Amino acid sequence: MEAHFQRRKSLYRHLGILPNFVRGRSVLELGPGSGHNSIFTASLGPSCLVLVEPHPKAILDIKNLFANFPDSGMEFEIVPSTLEEYESDRRFDFVFCEALLCGLPTPNKFLRKVAELVDVGGILVVTSMDDVSLFPDSLRRLFAQFLIDPDLAEEENLNWLTEVFEPQLSRLNGMTRSAEAWVLDNMINPAWDKHTLMEIIQTLSEEFVVFGTSPHFLADWRWYKHLYGDNRQVNQRFVEQYWQNVHNFLDYRYVYPVRSRADNERLYQYCDRCRRLIRTFETDQRQLVLSEILELINKIYKEVMSFSAETAEAIREAYSLLENSKIDSKKLSASTSFGALFGRGLQYISLERKNGED
Repeated sequence: MEAHFQRRKSLYRHLGILPNFVRGRSVLELGPGSGHNSIFTASLGPSCLVLVEPHPKAILDIKNLFANFPDSGMEFEIVPSTLEEYESDRRFDFVFCEALLCGLPTPNKFLRKVAELVDVGGILVVTSMDDVSLFPDSLRRLFAQFLIDPDLAEEENLNWLTEVFEPQLSRLNGMTRSAEAWVLDNMINPAWDKHTLMEIIQTLSEEFVVFGTSPHFLADWRWYKHLYGDNRQVNQRFVEQYWQNVHNFLDYRYVYPVRSRADNERLYQYCDRCRRLIRTFETDQRQLVLSEILELINKIYKEVMSFSAETAEAIREAYSLLENSKIDSKKLSASTSFGALFGRGLQYISLERKNGED
């Protein structure tokens, strides 16, 4: 728990939220699950903490967790409701919505609903995933489609895929989830999609301004005295830096120099098209689609070679494993370059709700 609290504090710092900022403030968390993130927020001493969670087991887990930490510092309220059904006239200083919107069929619609719950000057924290950060796991998802046996029960396939991917997951520094949970969510669960930082900005830019991100890639060398009126352009600056750095979402192990927006948009388009074809392959395993996927993987490999030989080699290894369309599970499990390749899959962004002067 001590390590968990340190991780959450590091995340909040990336997002521009110091612990004392939360003290005495109202907090809403949507979809808290087991409540482990909520217990950290409670320890910061907010004036109120409202947890919106629909699942009875999760609600029981939250109550048990808080009961074991009586010194968390405050009372909390659990509202047994889905995001779709939740209604409140109240506005909160902090609203947290982690790893929830990406699994919804119309995430931007619900993002607007979540945003309405933030008070003026308050902070909204949401998560995102894009096609570049998802690319390594998109390839793993494709491998899984070859390895899943439709004649086996889900639990048997889960055990089988866990056996294959666990050696790779063991190389992921900072991994806290079990291999079984990761495989179920990322390789088997059909609710597997993206919700990008660009979509969030486009949806909320009229009322919100970017406050921080994790990973934290924002830098602004402009003189603060020049940042007033139309010169501020915080969201526009964020968009520029996102496109200069999106290639760094591909491999969590490295940080490379910025690239041109045109080059990174091309890389993004290849990854986007590849992910869409993999989704198609899941429902219609046509050889033609696989050929298109391999062609795109080769294009991504050539693109990545321009800034990272190590990451490119991992992609080449994945290509060679897929090339014959008959997956050698032992080679996949023991793969050295591809086995160590993981993207910066989940990103966090904090946004401040503007007031009339912004």
